[in-house]
Amino acid sequence: MKKEHGGIDFKQLHGFNLAMLGKQSWCLMSDQDTMVAKVFKAKYFPLVDFLETQLEHNPSFIWHSIHASRVVVEEGFQWRIVDENCIHVWTQPWLKNWENHYVTSTSNNGNQNLRVGDLIDHDLHTCKINEVAANFNPNDAQQIQSIPVLNTKVSDKLIWKFTTIGDYSVCTAYHNIIENMLDNSNLKFQGNWMLLWKLQTPRNIKHFLWRLFRGCLPTKSNLRNKHVLCPIVCVSCEANIENEWHLFCLRLCKRSWDNREFV
Repeated sequence: MKKEHGGIDFKQLHGFNLAMLGKQSWCLMSDQDTMVAKVFKAKYFPLVDFLETQLEHNPSFIWHSIHASRVVVEEGFQWRIVDENCIHVWTQPWLKNWENHYVTSTSNNGNQNLRVGDLIDHDLHTCKINEVAANFNPNDAQQIQSIPVLNTKVSDKLIWKFTTIGDYSVCTAYHNIIENMLDNSNLKFQGNWMLLWKLQTPRNIKHFLWRLFRGCLPTKSNLRNKHVLCPIVCVSCEANIENEWHLFCLRLCKRSWDNREFV
């Protein structure tokens, strides 16, 4: 959990594992000429794309793990559109809208197999305005017309939308998993925790204060909450419950009062 949320910057293991496995899923999608991609495709999804695969009975551990990371690449991949393409209009992400790369219009009986290339005038390298207006709602039509059409013969490219260069990044994938895909609200603690980490004190002091504020110190009260059998009263005063407030506030205040000097 991040330091600003009351954590100590340790990775969430499940999320980080998915981000690492997403790298393998990305390779299967973006570089299908490799030997590994050809073997996996021939064995597990010979007739469909990687994102359309379904787990069959008793899959291997490796394939089961890679397949589990499919949701990670689904969140972050999109197509970079150029002149010639074969991208399906209704089922694949290709718009420039950051919040939603899929079209929101509804297909009709005559355009279920519409491709992005069908919307492009290849001679003029512009969008077919009449075709777009007839098949899409105003919002989608505006998004489509804002996409530049390049005068090139390079095929469409799969890109990762969370990086500027379009390459998959484990760091950005992990950040998206933690912020948008996993529910970590129960792990976030209120407060301006960065004030603690900005203190001009040795690191071990800041770490001790973090443990104190998070209730991680092995006081008798915390040990009992962890089902450790021990007396709950303070061993010094033998009267009060031993917790952080008693140890570092009441006892220190009492000690300061007992050690006061009178003129």
